[in-house]
Amino acid sequence: MKKIEKESFNGRTAFDLFPDVFEQAATSTRPPPLLSRSASSQEPAEQRLPPATSTVAPPEPLPLEKILQDASGDSGQPGDGSKSVLLYIPDQHTRSLVAELLRREGFSIYSVESAESGIEKVQSLSCSLVICDFADATAKFHDYICWLPMERRRTIFYVLLGRELHTLYDLEALSLSANLTVGYKHLECICEVLDVGLQQYEKLFQPLFAEIDRNAQASLL
Repeated sequence: MKKIEKESFNGRTAFDLFPDVFEQAATSTRPPPLLSRSASSQEPAEQRLPPATSTVAPPEPLPLEKILQDASGDSGQPGDGSKSVLLYIPDQHTRSLVAELLRREGFSIYSVESAESGIEKVQSLSCSLVICDFADATAKFHDYICWLPMERRRTIFYVLLGRELHTLYDLEALSLSANLTVGYKHLECICEVLDVGLQQYEKLFQPLFAEIDRNAQASLL
């Protein structure tokens, strides 16, 4: 059997070993197209991608009756367990309705009619529940809540009301940087909706917040 001589690569660069590759790269104005990982397909990967305009429809929100029926456990309470709420609902009729329903459940109501007053209340009070009308309230207040430092923002359960919003629809709330959305047609049962929303929020995030607090305390030791 003929002995195969091993060639030494010492002192040789990639330019020496693969001259054809570098010659092609030097004369080409753009890199060659990416090829499929599959050996059976030579179609460029960029041509197999879906069009940029293609979107996947989000899932439909569940019926509120089913959500309330499936909910179980103790009623949730916002943040540190306080029962005070800040309302920023410019429409007087809607504000009175929501305030009365919450007052029956033992909430202390703080109501404001402007973004400036709302921001001042958030800064001066320890309200852990903030309910805002998404259509009528100014963007200034909404942006202020969304851009609060995380150590403060995570203590606020932020609820948006709206005629076009869907009640207890997590994807919608997430897209609006809120914790809960409530449609106008469900205002009459806003207390039950809050209970379910707070239960879900605490179940999902309470372990994370507890771990954050433990790490913060450990770093001070």
